[in-house]
Amino acid sequence: TVTVEDNINPTAICQDITIQLDGTGNSIITANDIDNGSSDECGFSSSLSTNTFDCDDVGTPVAVIMTVTDPSGNTATCTSMVTVEDNVAPVARCQDFTVTLDDTRTASITPNDIENGSTDACGVDFTLSTVNPDTFGCAEVGPNTVTLEVFDENSNSGTCTAVVTVEDNTSPDAQCNDITVQLNAAGVATIVPADVHAPDADQCGIDFLSIDTNRFDCDDIGDNDVVLTVTYLNGFSVMCTSVVTVEDNIAPDAQCQDIDILLDGTTGVVSIVASDVDAGSTDACGIDSISINQDTFDCTLLGANEVTLTVTDVNGNINTCIATVRVSDDVPPIALCQDITVELHGSSPNSVAIITASDVDAGSTIPCGEPGLLLSKDIFTCSDVGENDIYLIVSNNYGDTDICFLTVTVLDDNPVAVCKDITVELDAGGNVVVDAGAVDNGSSDNCAISSYTLSTTTFSCANIGPNSVTLTVDNINDVEATCGAVINVEDNIAPVVNVIRFVDVELDSSGVGQVSASAFDGGSSDACGISNFAVSRTQFSCQDLGNQQVTITVTDNNQNSASLSSNAVVRDSISPVVSCVTNVIPLADVSSDNVLQSSSDNCGALNLNVEVDTGSIQCTSTSQITTVPVRVTDAANNLASCSVSVDTLCGGVPSSATPSRTPVGSASESPVAGSASESPAAGSASPTPAPSSTAILPGQSPSSTTSPEAVGSSLTRNIFDSQQNFVGRVTLPQTLLGFSVSAVVSSSNAVSSISAVVDLRLFDRNGDEVFEVNQSVSVCFVPNRDADISSVCLGALGDEGYICQDSCLEASDSSLYCGNVSQFNTAYTLLFNHPSQTSPFLCGFVDDIDSISFDSSSSGASSISSGFSILFLLVVTFISCFYI
Repeated sequence: TVTVEDNINPTAICQDITIQLDGTGNSIITANDIDNGSSDECGFSSSLSTNTFDCDDVGTPVAVIMTVTDPSGNTATCTSMVTVEDNVAPVARCQDFTVTLDDTRTASITPNDIENGSTDACGVDFTLSTVNPDTFGCAEVGPNTVTLEVFDENSNSGTCTAVVTVEDNTSPDAQCNDITVQLNAAGVATIVPADVHAPDADQCGIDFLSIDTNRFDCDDIGDNDVVLTVTYLNGFSVMCTSVVTVEDNIAPDAQCQDIDILLDGTTGVVSIVASDVDAGSTDACGIDSISINQDTFDCTLLGANEVTLTVTDVNGNINTCIATVRVSDDVPPIALCQDITVELHGSSPNSVAIITASDVDAGSTIPCGEPGLLLSKDIFTCSDVGENDIYLIVSNNYGDTDICFLTVTVLDDNPVAVCKDITVELDAGGNVVVDAGAVDNGSSDNCAISSYTLSTTTFSCANIGPNSVTLTVDNINDVEATCGAVINVEDNIAPVVNVIRFVDVELDSSGVGQVSASAFDGGSSDACGISNFAVSRTQFSCQDLGNQQVTITVTDNNQNSASLSSNAVVRDSISPVVSCVTNVIPLADVSSDNVLQSSSDNCGALNLNVEVDTGSIQCTSTSQITTVPVRVTDAANNLASCSVSVDTLCGGVPSSATPSRTPVGSASESPVAGSASESPAAGSASPTPAPSSTAILPGQSPSSTTSPEAVGSSLTRNIFDSQQNFVGRVTLPQTLLGFSVSAVVSSSNAVSSISAVVDLRLFDRNGDEVFEVNQSVSVCFVPNRDADISSVCLGALGDEGYICQDSCLEASDSSLYCGNVSQFNTAYTLLFNHPSQTSPFLCGFVDDIDSISFDSSSSGASSISSGFSILFLLVVTFISCFYI
C-alpha cells in the first residue's frame, strides 16, 4: 500500500485595504477582500481573525490575520492592515427661533438655539457647530433665514436652515436738552420740540416729536419744565423733561423831564425824588424801581444841574436818561445861639478865658454863603467868675441881620497839685512829723491857692519804709485838686548797747565751754525794738583759759547796729584723772616720765605737769620701799595726785619687772587683737612686738580714730623729734593686699618731707617672692592739700588699666618710680618695676620699719615744738596681685 501525504503548507499572500463605514457605522469584509494571490496545489480555504468594523476603528489601521488551510490541514497566515474610514455626513436638524433686541438694539444667537436633534452614526461634535448669521440689529427686525452646520466626530458636516424672528420689545431712553430763551421786546419767546431734543441713541428710528409748552412770556421768567414726547417707529412713545430758562434782557424805556426847584428858606437845602424827573418810563415786563444820582441841593448847586434817572425793570435790566434840575434861592439869615461854660486858664493874676462866635453859634444860617458872626463880649477874667449875659449878631451877604442871646458861665479851673516823694528819719523817740509843704513840688492855680492839706503827717516805727500820702490843694473858689506822694520813713538811729563786762564760762568734761549771747546783755535798748543780740564767740576750749575779749553786737529791727566789747572769763575747774604705776621703781630712775600708769584731763594729757617729790629721800645701802607722792596739775592748776613705790637702794634694781615706758600723752600700750605681736604675714620676718595705733584719715580730726581691728596686722613705730619728744606714730599694716603710711606731725615750722626707711618684700601674682628692697623708700609730702606733692610714682586705674600719673624718673630694679602727682586727697596705686618683667606689677607688704625722720623747709633736721597739727597721709592700695 502506498500512502501519499501532503505536508507542504499553502502560500498565504495578503494586501492592505481601506473600507468605508455604512450609514449605520458598520462595515464587513471577506477573505477575498484581502487575499492577494494565495495558493496551494491541492486547493485551500481561507478564514479571517476579524471581519467586522465600526466607528471605534476609524483612524488607526486594524491588523487582520488571514489563515489559509489546504485539504491536508496544512496552514499558512499573512497579515493585512485594514484602514476604516467614515465619510457619511451627519443629518442636521433645525428649529425656528425668536430673539429680542437688547438695550443696545442688538441681539445674538448660538448653534444650540437652532439645534433640534442632529444625528450621526459615529456621533455629532456639537462644539464644532456654527450658525450663520448669528447677530442681529434694528435692520433685521422680523424673520431671518439662518444656516446651521453640524460636524460628526470624524469632521463630516451637514447643514439645515431655520427662521430666526427678531423682535424689538425694549422701550427707548429719550434724552432732553436744557435750554435758555430770551423774551423779545414784546415780552414773548417760542420754541419747537427739536430745541429740547438731544441726539437719540436709539437706532430703530423716530416717528415724530412733541412738547407740552412752546410759548413763554414775562410770567415765565426763570426755569420752566417742558415735557418732550418721542414716538419711535417700533411704536414706543417715551417722554423726558427739559428745563427751559426764560430770560428778559431787554432794557426798559427811560423817559426824563426837566424841573425847577427852590432852596428851603430855613435850611438852605432842597430835596427831590426820582418821580419828579420821570416822564413815563416803561418796560414790557414792568418797572421795578427808578432812582436819581442827585436828590439834595444847596447853595453850592445854584443854577442848572444834570441829574441822571436810572430805571430798573423787574428783571434787573437798567436804562438811564438825563434831566436838568434848575436850583434857585431867596432866604434871609436866621440867628441861633447856645449857652457856654468856660474855665479860666493861665497863672494868676493873668488868668483869662477867651471865646469865639463859633463857640456859641448853634447853627445860624443863611441860604447861601457863610453868615457873618459877631459877639458882644469875648474875653473873661477872674472878676467874671459866674454867669455873664451876652448876644450874637448874624448877617448875610446882602446886609440882612438877626440877633440871639446867650449866657457865658465862667469857672475857675482846678488848681494843679504837684507832689514829690521825700525821705524822713525818725528821731530818737521813734517819731517824725511832716509838714504838707514838704511834699509840695510847685502846685498852682489860675486865681489863687487858699490851703494845703496832707492826709498823714505823723509817722512812727510802725511806718518804716514807703508810705503813700495824698496832698490836697484848695483855691479861693473852693475848687480842690490832689496828688499822691511817697514818704519813705527811715530809722537810722543805732540801738543803745549796755553789756555785762565780765561773764564766767566754765569748761566741761570734754574741755569745751558754751555761753549764750544773752548772758552779756546789760539792758540794751532801741526805740523801734531789738531784733538780734549777738556775741562774736560762744564756744571756748582749753586753749582759751583766762580772760577772752568778745564783741557784743546789737541789731535793731531796722538793721541798725552797734557794738561794745566784753570779756568771757574761761575757767577750768575739773581736775585731771591719774593713776600711778604699781611696780617698784629704783630711786635713781624715778622721773616724771615713768611714774604714771595712765592720765587724762578734759584739756588733754599732753598739757599735764607731773611733779615727783624725791628731794628729801636719800638712797640706802639696803633695799627699802618707800611711798613717794606724785602731783599732777593741768594748765588751770587743777590738782590730782597718786603715789608710787620707790626702792631707795643706792644703785639697786627692784625685784619686780621693769615697768613699760609710756610718754605722757601717748595712747595705751596694751596689745590688741590683730597687733604686730600676732603671727606675721606669710613670707615676712617675725617683727618686734609694738603697740598698735590707728591711722587718721583725710577729713578726720585727731580725736576721731578707727579701731585697730579695722587695720589688720600692722607694724607701729612712735615718731620722735631730734630732742626725743614724741610727736606721733606711723602704722604700716602687714598685708598682701597693700600698705598705708600715716603720720600726725605737730610742728611750728613748715615740714616739707617725711622719709620712711622700710624693708619691703615684693611678691608676684603666684605668691613667689621676687626681690627685697632693703634701701630707703622715700615718701614725700607737703603741708597742705592745695599744693603739688612729690612722691613715689603713683598710678590710678583708668580706661586702659593702671597708668602712672604724669612722668616717672629713671630707677633701678631695687628702687621705686618717682614722679609728680597733683591731687593729694586721691587714693593711688603704687607701681613697682622689676627687670625680669615687661610691665610693673602690683603686690607687696611691709616687713619692718627701720626709722622715720622729718625734714623742715630749711636744711637739716630741726627741733619740733608744740604748735598746730598738720595731717599727712598717703594710702597705697593693691587691688590684687596682677601685671598691668
